[in-house]
Amino acid sequence: MSIRRSLRAALSVLGAAVVLVAGIDLASYAATGQTLILHSVNVTTGTTTVENTGPGPALALTTRKSSPPLSVTSGRLVKHLNAAKVGGRTAAQLEPRLVTYRVGTPGGPLSAGEHFLSVPAPQGSYRITISGLWQSSVTGDRIQCVVVDPEVYHDGDLAKVYAEVNAVEGDTNGQALDQVQYVTIPKIARLTLGCDTTGDVGALRLGQPLTFTFAKIRPHVKHGRTAGVPRSFLAHAPR
Repeated sequence: MSIRRSLRAALSVLGAAVVLVAGIDLASYAATGQTLILHSVNVTTGTTTVENTGPGPALALTTRKSSPPLSVTSGRLVKHLNAAKVGGRTAAQLEPRLVTYRVGTPGGPLSAGEHFLSVPAPQGSYRITISGLWQSSVTGDRIQCVVVDPEVYHDGDLAKVYAEVNAVEGDTNGQALDQVQYVTIPKIARLTLGCDTTGDVGALRLGQPLTFTFAKIRPHVKHGRTAGVPRSFLAHAPR
């Protein structure tokens, strides 16, 4: 066999191989679309789906800790996206667990005297809300509700009074209890909360229970600069 014939045969085989490889690539291109090119802008006219039929995630994005693993250009809702944190806060921080205690029942009577509960004291910063609706047939009947460390009865330290509200029948908005107080509760054994009624309270009834709610908060306390107010203004200020 001459050298020319051998070269021609070799080129024929190589050409057939090239056609075969090209055919495979074209079939792959038709089935999957264009190749994703890294470090470049990739443009498509449809949705790109990554399907993993085996174990593990379908896509893993790894970056430096200082760089976000993903960026988006739309503010639309992403369905089924499950995030452990939003804005650096957990779900419990975004919607804190509320602890509520109640005295009385809707529409029920409330007898004269003390109605107090001893409860475990939460530790930390809290928003305490005291609320309720009450009614008496006697003008001047009074109700006073408090959240306190019972040690205040012995040492008189007013810092241990965490919330307090009182109302008198006949006063403007006297039948509604609505008090909010922001406090930091130290690690103590217990709290006392409840209400005391005085006067001719035989006909006192509750529209809504006397409710004490504790909500955990993350306070950001800021301090301003010392400022003065003219005494002349204070003397004529509405009282």
